[in-house]
Amino acid sequence: MTSVPANEKIVLDQARAGNGAAFGTLIEPYHQSLYRRALLMTRNREDAEDVVQNAEWNAYRRLDQFQGRSRFYTWMMRIVINEALIKLRERRFNRETESLEPMLLGEKQLEACRNRDPGGEPDRYYTGVELRTILNRAFAGLNPSLSSTFILCNWEGYSPREVASILDLTVPAIKSRLLRARLRLSKRLKVLLQSHEPAPHTEDWI
Repeated sequence: MTSVPANEKIVLDQARAGNGAAFGTLIEPYHQSLYRRALLMTRNREDAEDVVQNAEWNAYRRLDQFQGRSRFYTWMMRIVINEALIKLRERRFNRETESLEPMLLGEKQLEACRNRDPGGEPDRYYTGVELRTILNRAFAGLNPSLSSTFILCNWEGYSPREVASILDLTVPAIKSRLLRARLRLSKRLKVLLQSHEPAPHTEDWI
């Protein structure tokens, strides 16, 4: 049995048929709520507007994927959250990876990676660019539920309680996700560091 109200379903069917005005009618009651959620996550009005615009456009293009098992509003909110996370990741990844390196690797291991003679292996050290590339690969291996929690807690500075409110989860669930994300990232990083071959040394490297 569908969760979509009868009147909303009529407009939804019209929008699926390519009626842009119908989609505008469908989205209008939820626009401000979607914007407020985007603003809460990005803390930036311009970014929030971009997030909602992208989310609404993507929703319009993918209306055939909405099966009606949940409210249209719920489906839209998931898209907005995903778009906001993409925006946060784009905005802060390069800057924040430098602060994530010691947290995930440990200060001693990080220093060894940057050192030209770490434990008798003079050729096994890494530039800042290489470390960021490795971190990016490790992060890409996280599933969306863990990555969303990690981004909001570690990159955006939200408390577990705030993230729980944003993602409609309990605080214990957020803390569990955060722990699993850190453990998986740390494990993945160690594997990638062991298999990664540093490039030859030049004077410009760290």
